[in-house]
Amino acid sequence: MHCELPEAKADHIISALDLEANFDGMGHYAKSKLLGQLFIDKLSQHVDPSDVVINLVDPGLTKGTGLMDKSSGLMKIVMAMGTRVVGHTQEQAASAYVDAAIVKGEESHGSYIMDWKICPFGSYYYTEEGKSVQDRIWMEVMDEFAFGRIEEIIGSLMR
Repeated sequence: MHCELPEAKADHIISALDLEANFDGMGHYAKSKLLGQLFIDKLSQHVDPSDVVINLVDPGLTKGTGLMDKSSGLMKIVMAMGTRVVGHTQEQAASAYVDAAIVKGEESHGSYIMDWKICPFGSYYYTEEGKSVQDRIWMEVMDEFAFGRIEEIIGSLMR
């Protein structure tokens, strides 16, 4: 998924994303996918795949999730029709997670898995800015979870 991340210009990306005044439902949805890719890739670099395989799974458009419940107007109608036509059942979506956890092996470690296939990350990931934002997001998340000694826990899983 490709999206812009203007919040990368802020001193603290997570805080910028958290500003209610800047919230854009579908825009933030796309940003959450991008940030997930950046974070999972970085996390997978710190964890030995022989201990645990870390992947980011996108089960695709899924029926009955309530994803668009707070949307309004045309977007809600279009998404409802699209979901009805091409959406996965919740059982099918769940099988994507089972596939990533059990079927895919160590060779998939750090991958983005969509529709049961290993897929490339969004184009932003491959840019210089993407790599810089990845490091910043990593540090921000480590700071957010410092109370739980997250760096120590991840360090215990190092390759």
